[in-house]
Amino acid sequence: YSSTWGGYITLDSTPCDAAVKSKILAERIASGLASLGFNNRGTHDHNLYVTKWTTMPSVLIEVGFMSNDEEVKRVANQDVQKAIAQKIVDIIIEFFNEG
Repeated sequence: YSSTWGGYITLDSTPCDAAVKSKILAERIASGLASLGFNNRGTHDHNLYVTKWTTMPSVLIEVGFMSNDEEVKRVANQDVQKAIAQKIVDIIIEFFNEG
C-alpha cells in the first residue's frame, strides 16, 4: 500500500443469495463513511474466506490506511472512532429494519 492512499474500502462476498444484500449493505456503509469525510474507494468483492461462507449479509469494513500518517492520526481520535462506529450501527439497524 502507498503512504499517499487515504479513505476506506468496504469488502463484501458471499456465495449465496445473501450476496445481493451484502452488496447493498456495503454500498450504504460506503456512502455513510463518505458523509464523514472519508475518501470513498468503493466496494469490492474479493471472495474473502471471512465473508464468503456466511448465510446472511456480511461485509468487511476497513476504515483508514495505516500506511497514511494523516489517516492514522484521524482514526486514532476517539471522537472520529465514535462517529465511524455510530454511522455503521445506524446503517446496519436501518438495513435490517427494512426486512
